[in-house]
Amino acid sequence: MTIRRLSFWFKKHPDLCFWLLFGLLNCLLFLPGLLLPSEEGGGFWAQLAGAWPSPLLLWTTLVIWRPAPDLVRLHVEWVVLVSLLVTFAPLRRAIVRFLLLMGYLFGLIYAIYEAFFRALYQVEPVFYSQYR
Repeated sequence: MTIRRLSFWFKKHPDLCFWLLFGLLNCLLFLPGLLLPSEEGGGFWAQLAGAWPSPLLLWTTLVIWRPAPDLVRLHVEWVVLVSLLVTFAPLRRAIVRFLLLMGYLFGLIYAIYEAFFRALYQVEPVFYSQYR
């Protein structure tokens, strides 16, 4: 598939393009925690196997709380920012999109910083105390 055909396909299906990019950028926020694992707990599948016998624990593990990072989550701040951008027309200006991009990049850099400190030092990252 050439670039021209791919561009035409994305123009023909803008909703699918939006959801694919949204999912990709959402997964990218959790990727540093997966690539630099800490010793806090097992992965997603190990937790799911441990919660399988109890339906309540399985529901809690799948929907509410998981201590280990995985790509099957939604980043709440990302969802709220994108839904505000889509819902309210005045927020679709270039400056607001630029600020959203800067906020996303800041979140991605912080996710890398957090994963690095958890994997290397096995401590919770506290930016203001480590900055001094």
